[in-house]
Amino acid sequence: KDQKAGVSKSDLTEAPGTLQLDLGGKLQFPYKEQCLQGEVPTRNTVIPHSFQDVFHYKSLLSRAVREHLNIILFTQARRYHQTMSRVDLSAIDSPHLHTGTSPPPHPSPHPQAAATPHCSHGPALLRVVKKAGPNQGRVFFTCSAGGQGHCKFFKWLDKGGQDNHGNQSTPLMKPSNGQELDTFLKANGINFYSSCQLVVRSSSGGPRSGRGRSHRFNPQGLQPRPQLYISLNRRGPSIEYSKDDLWVISKDHSFSAATTFLVKSMFFGPNSSNLLEIAPISGHLPSNWIGGGQVCCLHIGNASTELTCLANTEENVNIMSLPVLRHLITLHPEATQCSSVCGLFVPPQSSSQPWPCMERTTVVGLGMRE
Repeated sequence: KDQKAGVSKSDLTEAPGTLQLDLGGKLQFPYKEQCLQGEVPTRNTVIPHSFQDVFHYKSLLSRAVREHLNIILFTQARRYHQTMSRVDLSAIDSPHLHTGTSPPPHPSPHPQAAATPHCSHGPALLRVVKKAGPNQGRVFFTCSAGGQGHCKFFKWLDKGGQDNHGNQSTPLMKPSNGQELDTFLKANGINFYSSCQLVVRSSSGGPRSGRGRSHRFNPQGLQPRPQLYISLNRRGPSIEYSKDDLWVISKDHSFSAATTFLVKSMFFGPNSSNLLEIAPISGHLPSNWIGGGQVCCLHIGNASTELTCLANTEENVNIMSLPVLRHLITLHPEATQCSSVCGLFVPPQSSSQPWPCMERTTVVGLGMRE
């Protein structure tokens, strides 16, 4: 198929050190070794001015869109893994997150409250350094009281500081709960949701997102596909969410290929119960997610234009529904011969005299208007 689509085998590896990452293939979220051992790849698929046939046109167009989306996923994966290399997860790494099982049915309301530092006014608040400088993006604790009652309590969340020789050491962040990890990653441009729940329910029942979607008619009595939801641990502003947003779901913080899949949002954000309906795009095996379980999520961003283009190209571009397409995308032999004979375009010279064809064109235009 690649040879028929005009793609050589050398194009499958877009950049050295990416461990044979096929950017034009299926959408995927690279694991740590794939995105940290090479440079960020660039787009290499070229859209020609003419195509061999409809299949050639369809393959190249789809490959170019998938290549663009995979580069976005590669960039986000690299930023995530580079940031997580400065994080110590020993305090919050739960066995339920690796196995995909649900946590105990009655957890304590504040399981990590004891780990949060306190000042004389109560539990401290998390804040992020936004000022440009060496500490930009670092998370710290400060007094929760406002106004004149604010005390001078201050504590870094990570272990950054100066070593015995007076040199600035690399900060090592050790969060005590998922909220601290989410805040730290959010400050570094990563929209991360820890300790979420993947909910699997049949399409005949369960919650809907309340956007006026009716039950589908099933005349053949086929077994409907189960609906997937993410129960988010928090809800951001409405402007952060949209339809056809890309999300990455995983059972562990390393986002390994065996426990990670890509989804898109079905509606404009979560509902009032923080349930976000999703649809799998790639990497989802229903047998591995029968009962749902605890997961962590990455919100990549909106891909409505790209996903719509892919769906239209793969579903609607065919010779049966568009018989005239093969004539539009194939360059006629006479046009090729004319292009080779005429060579480059030579602009006409400036002249005060009207062109010979101008009068005739005007007459023809007036006749058509009448």
